[in-house]
Amino acid sequence: MPVRFVFACLLWVSLFAVPAFAATLKTITIKGNERIQESTIRAYIPLQTGQAFTQADLDRALKELYETGLFSDVKITDAQGILHVVVSENPILNEIVLEDNESLSDDIIKQELTLKSRDVITAEKVKQDVDRLQKLYQRKGFYGAEIEANYIKKDQNRVDLVLTFKEGKKTTIARITFVGNRFFSQDTLRSVITSRESAWYQFLSSTDIYDPDLVAYDEQQLTQHYRNNGFMDFRVTSVDATLSKDRKQFALTFFIEEGPRYRVGGIDFKSVFKDITPEELKPLIVFESGGVFRQKDIDASESALVDFLGERGYAFVDIDPVYTPRDVQKDSEEGMAEGLVDVVFSLKEGRRVYIEQVNIIGNVRTLDKVIRRELTFAEGDPYNAIKIRESEKNIRNLGYFKNVKFDVKEGSTPDQSIINIEIMEQPTGELSLGAGFSSTESFLADIRLRERNFLGRGQDVRASTSVSTKRQQIDLGVADPYFLDRKLYGGLDFQNLVRDFQDESSYDEERLGGRATLGFDLGPDLNQRVFYFANNVKISNVDENASRFIKDQEGEYLTSGVGTRFTYDKLDNRIQPSEGYMTYYEANIAGVGGDVDYLRNEIGAAKYWPLYEKDWVLSTEADTGYVFDYSGGDVRINDRFFLGGARLRGFELAGVGPRDRTTGDALGGQYYARTSAQLRFPLGLPEELGLSGVSFVDAGVLSDAVNEGPDVQDDNSIRASGGLGLAWRSPFGPVSIDYAIPFAKEDYDEEDRFRFSFGTQF
Repeated sequence: MPVRFVFACLLWVSLFAVPAFAATLKTITIKGNERIQESTIRAYIPLQTGQAFTQADLDRALKELYETGLFSDVKITDAQGILHVVVSENPILNEIVLEDNESLSDDIIKQELTLKSRDVITAEKVKQDVDRLQKLYQRKGFYGAEIEANYIKKDQNRVDLVLTFKEGKKTTIARITFVGNRFFSQDTLRSVITSRESAWYQFLSSTDIYDPDLVAYDEQQLTQHYRNNGFMDFRVTSVDATLSKDRKQFALTFFIEEGPRYRVGGIDFKSVFKDITPEELKPLIVFESGGVFRQKDIDASESALVDFLGERGYAFVDIDPVYTPRDVQKDSEEGMAEGLVDVVFSLKEGRRVYIEQVNIIGNVRTLDKVIRRELTFAEGDPYNAIKIRESEKNIRNLGYFKNVKFDVKEGSTPDQSIINIEIMEQPTGELSLGAGFSSTESFLADIRLRERNFLGRGQDVRASTSVSTKRQQIDLGVADPYFLDRKLYGGLDFQNLVRDFQDESSYDEERLGGRATLGFDLGPDLNQRVFYFANNVKISNVDENASRFIKDQEGEYLTSGVGTRFTYDKLDNRIQPSEGYMTYYEANIAGVGGDVDYLRNEIGAAKYWPLYEKDWVLSTEADTGYVFDYSGGDVRINDRFFLGGARLRGFELAGVGPRDRTTGDALGGQYYARTSAQLRFPLGLPEELGLSGVSFVDAGVLSDAVNEGPDVQDDNSIRASGGLGLAWRSPFGPVSIDYAIPFAKEDYDEEDRFRFSFGTQF
């Protein structure tokens, strides 16, 4: 290798290996500072007089001064060891001025700001605060809000920060759709979630405002709904919230995977507890083989097992249900995929952990005790995941909170846990205005006021008035689900009613009265209520040509009595059920004081079956009642049963049963029995229209065992009708049209083949 080439390489290496030329610092001069002392600036320059420095040291000093946030510009130059530092100070914030913020108060906005008066203000800090305010407005539903920041210069390098708000209107939900659903319709799933599509009649509600927290809760509601209806593998894969170009509305799309619909196959136990046999555990399981898989039944069974084992001395138990799907049929165009799932409850002792503390965070209005009484555990109890889950569900079901979150943290020791319950309150007051038309009452209107969490105590207070061409009614009521701080329902209701019964029975009725109710749960789905009622009733304006039986009723009298009602409810949805059943029994006895003596008994049941795919639902219902005067007299006209109208389609209200031969007045009956079978089916129209068809058969009998004789027509025969109907869940409220043809009737019955009703609440 040539010597000259080697020498050149060594020279280049030596040049790059030698550090940059270092100078010696003689002094530092500082200019441009007005408010900040020189000593403060010197403290941020990591150099001392007499110290050797390089360009890297100057760069580091420049960086240190910028990072203080005190300066908008810094320049450092070296003149043969003399450093000249020239700074431009950032201004001081004098005050923050807010303009055009109508939806959020000054106090709420300023609490969100990190900048305060006398702080050093920078463009970056302003941008961060504006971003924080933007997110605050979004949480309140204003996704189109714009915030503009301007400065007003003052003396001594001070500025006023002026924030101008262009709030616009709250960003509503224009459309909610579901992709991937086959078993349940769009309308059914919309009724499951809390979010609602925007409509003119929703102006008093906030559920049509887009809220990410509410959408997250919607996902939980969908999952719970599907898992309680057999879809064990259901999941929400994603939720797409698309904001319109004008930033005024969202289109909300839930992408879901239903999976197969499972029925329960085998049920078994895998236990480490040698002294407990499967035969002892089986009665605790609330579901059976062959039934639809329901997550709520699994949870109830787990809870029962935990309680049973706790009574046997096993306070810390882990129960892990193991699911094994089998015989899964493939999904096809003809039907949904179905399968069986074997459930094995794995039982073993768990780690001993106790609940040290329960904290409730975020409740401003609702009292702590209203929340704590929904907990199925207390401080000091063993930690139980099932009871935690059940408690969270109980608090959500109150309907007082937009969001509920249980956060479990380790306590002061490893065997202790702290549970933080984080909640976000929502409005609980309701104002509804109603208007409508029906073929029985013509035009009608009502106003309803309700507060479901009165003064944050969990009490339900309501008032309503309704007026139609045949009825004027005022209702007042208050209910406490924890009467006397116990798990008792206590309620008081008052009513003033004026009703025109001229067309049916030639009289008017005025009723003023009330009812006091006490209710309690007898089981997970069984409820009992007992009540005392009192009504002052006046029968007046009796037509001179009215039946003599009606004329005998004219006058004013007091009814006083007690009653009870048992309800067993296993419906999947109380508003629009598609599966399950419900039964009830109610007994009333009048004669606890007052002028009237009678005993009234009613019993009824309803059953729903989902048929072909998602929208075909077959339902049957039946009820019967009997009332009699146990003192031997006649049951008064207003205490009897009447049949017809919506309860027996094809006939007018009070259109069947005993009737005066001469006047045609309906006399009512002491005994009735009624049944109905109905099929709800889709019409093949787009689901967004909310239209469905119904076909039905109604049958009933109404008879009177007292008013007998030549003046009374009472054949004690079955009346029946069949027909078709149309149900429309319109934007203005439910609309129903029924056409029924009686095929079993008496000559004196009054028909009403066509029924139309429309109403709304907004």
